[in-house]
Amino acid sequence: MPDRAEEPLADLYLLSSRIIDLSGFLPGTGVDEAAIALCEIVDLSISAERTRWDAIDVCVRSLQLLRTHGKAFGPDRCATIIQGLRDVVAARTPVTPDDEAGAPQA
Repeated sequence: MPDRAEEPLADLYLLSSRIIDLSGFLPGTGVDEAAIALCEIVDLSISAERTRWDAIDVCVRSLQLLRTHGKAFGPDRCATIIQGLRDVVAARTPVTPDDEAGAPQA
């Protein structure tokens, strides 16, 4: 089994974007939003030149959970999972000096 650290993150980004494209076949499951969170984490990892495997793992596990049980969970439970993923993304988003100064976001 190859070491995942050797795999290009761009491949993971491409895979997650394809999941977004295909998630139209899974309406109401939250799979699309979980895949968006995965794209964001991968993008942040590429930008920071530091792979955030813990956050990637959370997104992948959430995708698996939502794909399998999302429809049965219903909108409230799916929304809770998605909010958790948004929190994971936010926790890994670097704070810039402008952010700390309260500058408006573009």
